[in-house]
Amino acid sequence: MTPPNWNSTCVFADDQESHKLVCQGNVSEHSVHRAARHHNWQQSNGAVQTWTRAAEADAIKQCRAAHWQGLAGVARPRQMELVTHVALSRMDPDLRQRVLRDQSDSSLLIQAARAWHRDLSARSPERAVWIGARTEIDSVAAASSRTPVHAVVAALGMWHLGALPAGFDGAVLRVVYRVDEAVLLYKPDWRHGFPNFYFASAAAHTEAGRTRSLTTGQLQCKEWLAKIDTLDAQAHLADAECLVPDTLHNHYDLSPLYWQTIAAEIQHVAKQTP
Repeated sequence: MTPPNWNSTCVFADDQESHKLVCQGNVSEHSVHRAARHHNWQQSNGAVQTWTRAAEADAIKQCRAAHWQGLAGVARPRQMELVTHVALSRMDPDLRQRVLRDQSDSSLLIQAARAWHRDLSARSPERAVWIGARTEIDSVAAASSRTPVHAVVAALGMWHLGALPAGFDGAVLRVVYRVDEAVLLYKPDWRHGFPNFYFASAAAHTEAGRTRSLTTGQLQCKEWLAKIDTLDAQAHLADAECLVPDTLHNHYDLSPLYWQTIAAEIQHVAKQTP
């Protein structure tokens, strides 16, 4: 299944016009997805707004160059298990096979996860890892080896994972970190979600971002960014689990409730904005 052609281009004027249409009552999917991007842009700080007024290629370049500059809401939750998720289909084939081979042996699976982390850090030391609190995520969508993988993906707003098949082809690796005082966590902003309509600026929250549920459109779980080279594969990576779905689910297929929720949020904020 291919994704809707929603993220192919991000044209500032088009997003701005769609935002006006939604505020006037047009809640079609086409209008709301572009309006959501403008909605997030409006809630960004002045520097981010300046960069992203540029043409798309220049905007992306400036966002990447300033990926870690002046981030809002630095957070330092301690004594917590923090998790990130990666689809096995997007991993290096040899590493993917290693994860699938070792999934029933926790110690070997941790070693495979550490290999994944070290490889990613070596290739992209400035890379941001999107990370959330394990206890909170599990309270929304408890995960185990063969339980609701799709509920976890939906709660974390990971629309980009798309259609996850049943079985190993749709498997997701959960990587668990326990951080110390040296690791800083940051609230993501529009430069990191750019140009994804399913990202939420969560402007009312300062200590962390919030995922947007793919089921309801509501803000749900706390999320942070961590710079991958501040996470140590040996010292911080504490656990790993291979989550295997029992059924196929197409996360690209969003419900009318999702779009209605975002449209209502856009309209509410617009009414409060002078």
